[in-house]
Amino acid sequence: DDAYENVEVKYKIIQQKDEQIRDMKQQIIDMQQKLSSSTNEYQSLNSSVEIERSSSGERFTKI
Repeated sequence: DDAYENVEVKYKIIQQKDEQIRDMKQQIIDMQQKLSSSTNEYQSLNSSVEIERSSSGERFTKI
């Protein structure tokens, strides 16, 4: 068993994980930007939707 080869395989796996994490971070950033840009739309939408309280006190939206 070649120890060096084993290390190389592990290194490649780590690199792949790094890329996956970077992709996920980018997706999160994209989502945050979408959220912040749609916050105004959401607020105006939210004001036209009446919010009621259920018997348990939880909020739920009634459309």
